[in-house]
Amino acid sequence: MHKISFSFFCNILKRLHEWDKVSREVTGVGAVPGTNFCASFGHLMHGYDAGYYGYMMSNTYAADMFYSKFKGKVLDPDVGMEYRKRILEPGGSKDAMDLLVDFLGREPTIDAFLRDKGLDDGAVDNDASKQAVMQPQKRARFA
Repeated sequence: MHKISFSFFCNILKRLHEWDKVSREVTGVGAVPGTNFCASFGHLMHGYDAGYYGYMMSNTYAADMFYSKFKGKVLDPDVGMEYRKRILEPGGSKDAMDLLVDFLGREPTIDAFLRDKGLDDGAVDNDASKQAVMQPQKRARFA
């Protein structure tokens, strides 16, 4: 038992050291001495993990809509009306994914989200045949 506890404790210390190192490199601010940020990160420790996934998926869909329909046309009344007619007016009367597919004219992709976060090579275009499309059978449906 002592061996397991000591090993566990050593792993925690290594992770805290890594967190401090990365934090200093990225933000210029290290961990506060005597604290354990990893154990108090509420997003992961208090059940927000699934909620965070949902939040990120909503960002994925929002980026896809923006880059596909609104970029360069944010104040275009025709694009605004299409959004109103295809997303806002039907509201909860249809499945949200069906509304999104109807608005985009195709299945949503993650490409615009990756571009928005700087995680692609900048080669995103709107040709659905060239994009990695989310598979319809894997998308979430909510009743």
